[in-house]
Amino acid sequence: VKFFYFGTTLSAHQYLFWTQQPTTGIKYTQNSPWMEYSSAWPLIATSIPALLIFDLGVPAAFIFACIKFRTRFSDPSIQMYFGSLFENFDPRCYWWEIVVIFKKISISLALKAIPSANAFQLSVVITILAGAQIVQVALSPWRRRTENISDSLASLILIAALIATRSGHFLYSSQVLWYIFGLATAYVLASLGLL
Repeated sequence: VKFFYFGTTLSAHQYLFWTQQPTTGIKYTQNSPWMEYSSAWPLIATSIPALLIFDLGVPAAFIFACIKFRTRFSDPSIQMYFGSLFENFDPRCYWWEIVVIFKKISISLALKAIPSANAFQLSVVITILAGAQIVQVALSPWRRRTENISDSLASLILIAALIATRSGHFLYSSQVLWYIFGLATAYVLASLGLL
């Protein structure tokens, strides 16, 4: 479910976002560049039930399942069906998977909804990452200490990469990009070494 949910939720939002042709000013849907956005309203109306199911129904069902089964995570039948949703997290943060999914979906939707030339896009994505990171540092939700540290480092590298690649006005910006690339490479190698 956790792998199916992310892609399907993004697909349910596909007709909500538009892009504007610079020369004519005509708005087109992002997923079908030949379709004018004004013609997409029937498709948007059709996707509303899917939006309700994936944006409200599935998270509510997950939270309900977390609350209902929180005392029985060691039960073999619960482990067989729901184990991958809970096994990586500390028992007191059994619900953290929903935070991870919401973080990914929020970032993806911000990247689609706000044009990349708009500085607000960078601000929104950094706010999402930093907010989730603050909560994560406070709770340490991962079962293993190395996962808490590596997730924090991954967020910091992503924030640094976003800032470095979105600002062409930095002095020595190409060196900054190589520096971020080096950090990301070191992170991947360290992660592989910890496995």
